[in-house]
Amino acid sequence: MNFSIKNLQIIIVLFKEKISTSISYKSITESDPEINVFIYDNSPTRDPDAEKFPNVVYIHDKRNLGVSTAYNEGAKFAKSKNIEWLLLLDQDTQVPVNFLSQLKLNINMTNPLNLYAMRLYSNGMLLSPCGYKFKRGNFLRNIKEGKNNLKKITFLNSGLLLSTELFFKVQGYDKNVPLYFSDFVFINRLRKHIKTFTLLPIDLIHNLSSNDTKDKKKFQGRYNLYLKGAFEALASEKEGYISYFATTFFRAIKLSLTLKDSYYIKSFMAQVRLYNKRRK
Repeated sequence: MNFSIKNLQIIIVLFKEKISTSISYKSITESDPEINVFIYDNSPTRDPDAEKFPNVVYIHDKRNLGVSTAYNEGAKFAKSKNIEWLLLLDQDTQVPVNFLSQLKLNINMTNPLNLYAMRLYSNGMLLSPCGYKFKRGNFLRNIKEGKNNLKKITFLNSGLLLSTELFFKVQGYDKNVPLYFSDFVFINRLRKHIKTFTLLPIDLIHNLSSNDTKDKKKFQGRYNLYLKGAFEALASEKEGYISYFATTFFRAIKLSLTLKDSYYIKSFMAQVRLYNKRRK
């Protein structure tokens, strides 16, 4: 299996963002204006300028089925075109200027089942890779480049690079876990087939907007999506009830105390009741 830029499919998921203002699209095309880009747009309205980008395959889906469906559809497109490598990106991830040349230098072409990751930073903090224990991620101070054991490490979606073959070997993303925890569920699927991953010497910058508590209504909406995602992940994996329960419970307690608002613990209890009701 040969790795080349022409044999690489970039998959970018948009939500309420135009192609022209997407950080990931702008930075990736600075490396190569003719790179293959598949954009799945979950926005309520279609980007009116989508046809102005000749290198882009653009799909608009106002149903907003989440990133899992978007990445699956991008992978299906790549497979239909016999494109052998996939790079997953969030709309707010910035790649370095020499990004594509770095990929060429560092990808091991001999093993099509390799998983590659990059360091993903936000405000100087390493977001991904991160430690993984009890169904939750935790920050790492650092992680060595090169081959690493996948057992206790997980990733955010943005910045993952893998072969199309490996993507379909694990049956892609679980569409029933559309947003939060979609990355952890996907990595857990990968763990059943591979034991290691390779950390590339490439740093990406990511805008982590979900931790902004200034807009109370918006933050509470994202928190509810987080809760929903945790129990969707539990339903998908059919294991780890105590871990998912503890992870979401302690976050609910922390937010309720920090923000002096019982909304978060009440929402947590409502989600637990809903999950238990569905199990019966």
